[in-house]
Amino acid sequence: LAGAWVATGHTRDDQAETLLLHLMRGTGLDGMAAMHPIRGNLLRPLLAVGSSETRELAELLKLDYVDDPSNTDLSLERNRVRSILQHLDQSSVVVRNLARSSDIVREDLSLMGELADQVAFVERGRRVGLPAPALTSLPAAIGRRLIRRALRQVRGPYAGTAAEVERVMACVAGEVGSQELAGGVTVHRAGPWLWFSPVDHVPEPAITIEVVESEVRPVFFPSGHWRAVFDGTATAGMSVRPLKRDDVIELGAGGHKPVSEVLAEAGIGALDRKDWPVLEVDGRIAWVPGCRTAPWSWVTDTSTSYRYASAHIQE
Repeated sequence: LAGAWVATGHTRDDQAETLLLHLMRGTGLDGMAAMHPIRGNLLRPLLAVGSSETRELAELLKLDYVDDPSNTDLSLERNRVRSILQHLDQSSVVVRNLARSSDIVREDLSLMGELADQVAFVERGRRVGLPAPALTSLPAAIGRRLIRRALRQVRGPYAGTAAEVERVMACVAGEVGSQELAGGVTVHRAGPWLWFSPVDHVPEPAITIEVVESEVRPVFFPSGHWRAVFDGTATAGMSVRPLKRDDVIELGAGGHKPVSEVLAEAGIGALDRKDWPVLEVDGRIAWVPGCRTAPWSWVTDTSTSYRYASAHIQE
């Protein structure tokens, strides 16, 4: 059925029953929207038509139809709800009003979806990142919708319970550092980002580094912390490796600072810090991409060779 449209015979009565079932079990706006007229390649063209009207039309057009015998089985919850509706005074009016309520909710959800679409996701391997400032500045309903989208993207169709969404919001607010949710998903706040990761996810390198040797003196020096130029002699034997727990970078005037602190001050989260690449020469850290360059590696007036380095974020 790839690429084909599939039409179902769900009617307005089915829509009213679905809404009541969702409300009985406890639901949010998505559940109150009940069935959508179009979702993916699935069409429900009769949602605005009552079941009795559908039956009359089929008989008028001499179309064959089949009554599902299981519809009379009152051990099924939907059938019990249907029986109650059918015995209400002005049953058709109640069904119409219930279905109309779902229509109104879907219209509101459509607008909320458009607002949520304006917030960009970041994908890094199997991880999904959301900008935490957007989650705190947008209305809570939009923030919860974004969280559900992220959960659905990381662990399949299941978008999480209301309780799980509130636990994620606690990460956004900084009340907790991380949360582990059902279905093998961890959520943690790292600087401005809220990351959703499968529990078995092995982080890919956050950035890659390219180093080029040259005898051409730089005409100007790069701004920012993602490109750097080094004295070629001072950095002979330079290599790239992941961060070690006890790494420090020299600050000049005899000072130094743990590289983990430098990364944290730059807003690099703990999960990314673990595998953050650094450039070293004989155990001395020359460069922490995105953060700081050690003064001893700088180009001077007497430099005769150079190393140009650039770091590229893997989105």
